[in-house]
Amino acid sequence: MAPWWIPDPAQVARVTAVLLRFDARRAMEAAHADIGLKFVPPVLSDSATWEATWDGGMVLADTDTELYALVCERLSSAGGGDQ
Repeated sequence: MAPWWIPDPAQVARVTAVLLRFDARRAMEAAHADIGLKFVPPVLSDSATWEATWDGGMVLADTDTELYALVCERLSSAGGGDQ
C-alpha cells in the first residue's frame, strides 16, 4: 500500500478527465460566443439531463460526451462551426 501522500492513480485519472471535459466545455462556449452557446449540467437544467442551447438551437443528452458530439454535429451541419 502506498503512503497516504501518494495519490491513487485511478483517482488522479478520474479528476483529470473531469477537468479536461470542463475545459473543453468552456473552450467550446468561448469559440461560439457569437451564437450564445451555453452548456447546462443535469443538476441545473429543467430537463434533468445535459443541455446545450444557442441562438436557434438546443440539444439534450444523457451524458456530457454525447452532448458534445451532438453539438458539434449540429453546429457543423448548420454552418455554425468548423468542428
